[in-house]
Amino acid sequence: MIQATAVLARAVVLRFGKPAAGLPKAVNTGLLRNSVAWRLPTMEGRTIEGGVSTNIAYALPVEFGSKPHWPPLAPIEFWVRRKLRVPAKKVRGVAFLVARKIARRGTEPRRIFALGLEDAKPRMREIFSRFPEAIVKRMNEEP
Repeated sequence: MIQATAVLARAVVLRFGKPAAGLPKAVNTGLLRNSVAWRLPTMEGRTIEGGVSTNIAYALPVEFGSKPHWPPLAPIEFWVRRKLRVPAKKVRGVAFLVARKIARRGTEPRRIFALGLEDAKPRMREIFSRFPEAIVKRMNEEP
């Protein structure tokens, strides 16, 4: 389970650099990408569970998109400076236009975690297929 969870975390991190559905790369500072972590598997009864997560608040809107809303301007100004390389005098105006578009249309879902899972599934299946049949049989027995 540890190996499969680590494979999933790596696939999610790699997904940040792969545009999905015609969208540009989902990286500005790398904070969200660098926050992706796997957790140690837990066991409860016959269930073993691993996971990949992040503690960054804006991960959900990045993953699932957002409804129209008026976003804070400061992070958009930062993004405009870094990604669009707009002259300093025009940063606030361009950031306002981006914010207005988000206020009118929302944002598109990036599905980074979901696509990372799809990328990792073949390798994870291979890892799990190595479980000895006897262990799988024993796990499926009623207590």
